[in-house]
Amino acid sequence: GQCERFLSKDDLQFMVRLLTRQEIKVKNGSDVLKKWIDFNANLCNEVAWFRARKYGRDPKEFLRKERGGDSYLTEIVHQASKADDPLNAEKVFDTARWQFLDSALFGHYFDRDVLFVYGLKLQILERYQNMESAQAQAVFDSYKNISLPKSSLVN
Repeated sequence: GQCERFLSKDDLQFMVRLLTRQEIKVKNGSDVLKKWIDFNANLCNEVAWFRARKYGRDPKEFLRKERGGDSYLTEIVHQASKADDPLNAEKVFDTARWQFLDSALFGHYFDRDVLFVYGLKLQILERYQNMESAQAQAVFDSYKNISLPKSSLVN
C-alpha cells in the first residue's frame, strides 16, 4: 500500500519482516533498531536469569547472549516478579519496552526509524488485543484444565 511510496525496497521488506514477527537482522544502519534488539535481548536474558535462579537451575543454559547485568533491567524483572498475576508481570515488561522505544526515538521525527518504532509499538498493542479475545480465553480455558504429572511440577 502506501508504505511503498515512502520507503526503499529494502526498508519495505524490513518493515514487512518486522510486522510479521520474522527474525530480523539489522543491516540497514538503523541505530534505533540495533539498540531495540539489544535491549529486548537483554530484558529476555534478565527474565531467564531470574526464573532459572528461582527454580534452582543454571541460568547460563537459558541465556540468548552474554548477560549484561544492567541494574535497570534487573529492577524491571524484580518489579514484574511482584505482580499478582502473569498478565500484570507482562505489563511491567511491556511498559519498560514502550518507554525504551520512546527514548530511542529522541531526535528522530520524520525518518524510517519512526515507522519502525511505530510498528514495534503496534505489536505490543496487538498482543493485548489478542489476549482479550474470545479465542485467547478458549485457549486459556483448555490449558488450565490440563493435568500435569507430578514429575513435571517444580517445587
